[in-house]
Amino acid sequence: MTQNSLRILSANVRGFRTNVGELTHAVLRNRADVVVAVETFLNDECVTSCDRIPGYCHWERRDRKDRQGGGVAVCYREGLRLQSLSVPVAEHMEAMFFRLLLADISAVLLVALYRPQWQGSEPLTFLTDQLDTILATYDCQSTAIVGDMNQHMVSRAFTELTVVHGLTNHATFPTHMRGGSLDPVLTDLPGDSVQCRPLKRIGSSDHNAVLTELGLNPSREEARQRVIWLWQRADWQAMKRALADTDWDATISGDVDHNVSAFSATLLQAQRQHVPHRAYKADPRDQPWFGYRYRLAAEDKYSAWRQYKLRPSQRNKALHRAACKAMTRTAAWASKRWENSLRRKLASNQVDPKQWWSLVKERQGTVTQDRIPPLKTPAGGLAVQNQDKADLLAIHFSSKMTIEEPDRQPPLLPRLGNFVLENLEITEGTVTKHLRDTNTRKAPGPDDISPFLLKHCAGELLHPLTRIFRQCLSAGAWPTLWKEHQPCSPASRSLGRHRTRGTQSPHHRAVPPPPGSSST
Repeated sequence: MTQNSLRILSANVRGFRTNVGELTHAVLRNRADVVVAVETFLNDECVTSCDRIPGYCHWERRDRKDRQGGGVAVCYREGLRLQSLSVPVAEHMEAMFFRLLLADISAVLLVALYRPQWQGSEPLTFLTDQLDTILATYDCQSTAIVGDMNQHMVSRAFTELTVVHGLTNHATFPTHMRGGSLDPVLTDLPGDSVQCRPLKRIGSSDHNAVLTELGLNPSREEARQRVIWLWQRADWQAMKRALADTDWDATISGDVDHNVSAFSATLLQAQRQHVPHRAYKADPRDQPWFGYRYRLAAEDKYSAWRQYKLRPSQRNKALHRAACKAMTRTAAWASKRWENSLRRKLASNQVDPKQWWSLVKERQGTVTQDRIPPLKTPAGGLAVQNQDKADLLAIHFSSKMTIEEPDRQPPLLPRLGNFVLENLEITEGTVTKHLRDTNTRKAPGPDDISPFLLKHCAGELLHPLTRIFRQCLSAGAWPTLWKEHQPCSPASRSLGRHRTRGTQSPHHRAVPPPPGSSST
């Protein structure tokens, strides 16, 4: 199997709340992509948000109705494109349906099923009759069914299901402590692309868990390039000298768009020269403490492993072991560092209530991170990548804002006050105040200019920014660079707020905040 294969861990846990610890350990140890737990014994009074496995989505459940026992729960690794389906089934049927999108835009239907002994053959008969309809409805090309089916008691219905749909049971080993095989893995995939092996029992269960590896290439959210700026190690004196020595009169000597582009380029160049930074790819599956140093340690371990496989000498073996130990130490350090940072934030008085509760929910595992499923394009295809989804949604919502007669003059509205805005003056003192009041905890905007730079270099940026703001007012134009991908940018929003205040006085001094600071 390749690194792109899909791992499914299915287990009869006989009580989710009492065995979730061992289940979590088994999931992380075997690097499962999808987890299917049956006989969860959960009901409406049970909350599983705090039992979220690190790096996985929240548990999706189907509890047994009107009686104790039973139940199915499923979770999957973050970044995996698995979509829950609303397949109409009988209320007492304990089954969940998912659509797994593959890298080639095809899809696999994943069914998590628990058939209790008293239920008869109804669940298997339902799948026999409706499986083709479900596959066609949700455009799935293959099927995988896992769970506890107690198929030895309904062997005829089980055989009919496998024969009609060309399914093969790959769990040919005993899965029960008494020697029976009660937890099948049914697929219509080629036999050489499916591997099943038994695992240890989970907690007090009398069933062995089953780890299934499918030779598929599931679609996952793409890794993104991240740049970590080490502002605490920035050479502020050198940066201030560089900005002070800049010939701003020559740099911003064109129209509004040219001047803003030249100003932003100058700031970014100074930021790159005087602020240490590191770039690496952040994977959606990474843990929150997974940072730059851990990435380097992981790459060193992989490099040592490849060198050992290429030349299996004692020296290379020792180097690989040393790299493994270094990676373990780095992981412990990074995890502890993240824990301490989180503890300091929660204990400090500098965290606003909204951020405090966000940190608490993140720590408890109750933060919902529901992802947008693949979207259909007007041409009938699928938007899978994040950028494609964002562009599709932007086109859709912008079309709703189209004005039928854009050249039509708006109607005259009655004046509600006696004040008239006669003058709007931007002073260097006002610009300085806004720069020094910049919140450094805000994220940079699309132009990548950090609020740290704006705050610490307020004196050096005073003249060029004041000149640009005045030019915007005199030309009646807003820079294109400050409008890109931020329809509700802080600059435009604050400028509108200052204009509103200006109607209350015949003379009002206002200035839009500088670029680079984000409102999120």
